[in-house]
Amino acid sequence: MRVAKPGYTSLLEQEWQLAGDADRAKTILPDRQATELLVQSLSGLGKPPPNPAKGALGIGLLKGACPTEGGATVRVDTGAAGDAGADAGANANIVVYFKGLLPSNETTTQADAVTPTVMIYNIAPGEGIEVMVIPPPDCKVEPFPVADPAAPNITYTGKIKVEPIGDLRPDAGTGANVTSFARVVLSKK
Repeated sequence: MRVAKPGYTSLLEQEWQLAGDADRAKTILPDRQATELLVQSLSGLGKPPPNPAKGALGIGLLKGACPTEGGATVRVDTGAAGDAGADAGANANIVVYFKGLLPSNETTTQADAVTPTVMIYNIAPGEGIEVMVIPPPDCKVEPFPVADPAAPNITYTGKIKVEPIGDLRPDAGTGANVTSFARVVLSKK
């Protein structure tokens, strides 16, 4: 599902299947000004700016039956060089954990996190993105395909596509700025 509106960052959702009526509630679509402020806050944390030719993926951890989503670590793998994390140098994906609504220098996810829980950027564009989560103690990651705990008629297949972020300027046209979003479901061990 792709959601686009002039003046907003376009959103590319992970693949999902419907088995009946479902209400996913509101879809959050950040306006360009919020995206620009987010990018500026990254430099305040000492993070490099996003590369417009690479992609960004927001990840929401759904705690399901797990008591908390706090304390997890997350990364992605596209099978491309530069995906190995901090040891891969300047070409590595950049992982940013959120604290409340703001990016932070935290090194794990926070309890009672808002969406997104984690943002990973400078990802090689394409399909076949694999989200890897080391869950909090006493929890596990539910393998894909997985039903949404809040809307069981929605099943996430695990297929994620990332496109280039594109033009980050606030006055860029519709579809000029894209971010992807995926959900990962946790459960109790």
